[in-house]
Amino acid sequence: MEHTTGRIKAAYGLGIFEGRRQIGSVVKPYYYYLAFMAGWNKSDILEDKPIRIGKWEPKNFDEQFWQRVTLENALVYSRNVPSVNLFMKLGQNKVKHFIQNVLMVGGYFPNDATISLGTIETSLVDVAKGYEPIFNGGIVVRPRIIEYVRDKNGVYYYSYRPEVLNIVNNPKGFDARTPIEASILMLQVMEKVVTMGTGKSAFLPGRTIYGKTGTAEKNAWFVGGDGKYLFLLVKDGKNLTGGRDVAPIWKKIASQTTIGYTPISLPLKSTIAKTSPSGTESSELEGEKIELPSPQAPSKEETTSEVGKVPSISELYERVKNRTITAMEILDILKTKSPDEQREILTEINKFDPDLAAEVYLKLLGGGEF
Repeated sequence: MEHTTGRIKAAYGLGIFEGRRQIGSVVKPYYYYLAFMAGWNKSDILEDKPIRIGKWEPKNFDEQFWQRVTLENALVYSRNVPSVNLFMKLGQNKVKHFIQNVLMVGGYFPNDATISLGTIETSLVDVAKGYEPIFNGGIVVRPRIIEYVRDKNGVYYYSYRPEVLNIVNNPKGFDARTPIEASILMLQVMEKVVTMGTGKSAFLPGRTIYGKTGTAEKNAWFVGGDGKYLFLLVKDGKNLTGGRDVAPIWKKIASQTTIGYTPISLPLKSTIAKTSPSGTESSELEGEKIELPSPQAPSKEETTSEVGKVPSISELYERVKNRTITAMEILDILKTKSPDEQREILTEINKFDPDLAAEVYLKLLGGGEF
């Protein structure tokens, strides 16, 4: 699936759209993504010691405890207990709301902390939706498999176009970093999952893959992707693991495609300022805070000369409501804004006119934005 447009290029098997399977540790990037927005750092320490939540005692797959582990290594090696600790610090209800209402993942969600280890039951398409914003910087697009519907006379009744379902905005209290910065950190970690962690059986020399393994009671997963595609593979059966049983199959199939050659459009080599979950400033930095310049931003002189020609944001929204503005006019305005401002504007447009928001988003993609 193309994670910026939702176009499904190939699908095989049962339950792709409607089937429900537990997703295991494939769920973890969803709330690690939220944690990075909340201000957690890759180097922050999580406890890996025996814990009990009610009657539930989560275990690591190897049944060992490392005592203390960095947040990055907790995901790279898919440590369960540290991940549960992170999940509980973020808040069960907040994580559940984020996955369901921001990442737009549907399905059955138990009302307990086992969600942290993937007892969610959902479809492959829903899993893919949750990964889209991680790969593209914060946009959830509706997955589509039908390209067009045309009769024998050549009349088109339907033609595919991307549909924006949601644009990730920081939940209240989780605003230490932007969604784009959180995506950069997530992808840096997910690359290590493949090069040195539980997903190393999916490693393809000469290619860059960002991935995550998942193991549930009756199936196992591997989700991998690059700058263009997401490729999800699930295998049904007991006593399977994502790293041992699914990642090698994923690798064999992926090796016959171009996946891994398209670079991520986000500036992954940038370093992100180290902060704290409370959002307070920290003097200790992993590097300089990333700056995402406005694409084609006008100078002050240019802006002054355009007064009266470019509508204000409030005027823009009013014209969207009244349907008196075109996608190209909106695109010209967005080109003067930063990526985060573009996201906010698209979010508002999507509330009034989802079709117009999708059209603008598609034009932004074509112009190399986002």
